[in-house]
Amino acid sequence: MKRLTTIGSDGRPMIPDSCLTQVEQGVVGEAADRLAKLESMCETLKQEQSLISEKMERLRLEGKTRTCQFRELASQKLLNTNLIALLKSYGIF
Repeated sequence: MKRLTTIGSDGRPMIPDSCLTQVEQGVVGEAADRLAKLESMCETLKQEQSLISEKMERLRLEGKTRTCQFRELASQKLLNTNLIALLKSYGIF
């Protein structure tokens, strides 16, 4: 991944002008595109976690906690949880 930010002398992240273009409504460019994708990924993770929880609860009520589907959902939930924790540790999520 090509890094788009640098750390300024004040310790804050900076985005070079070459990565952003000022338009009437704000800014656009590679950095804005990447931020939008990251925000979409975070929203998707949050929605996916809710769906997984609902599916797992339904399987629990049906007594199907030992099924392959339940275990796959549990694995996906754990993976998502770890990814969310990593994003939170960077103040992103």
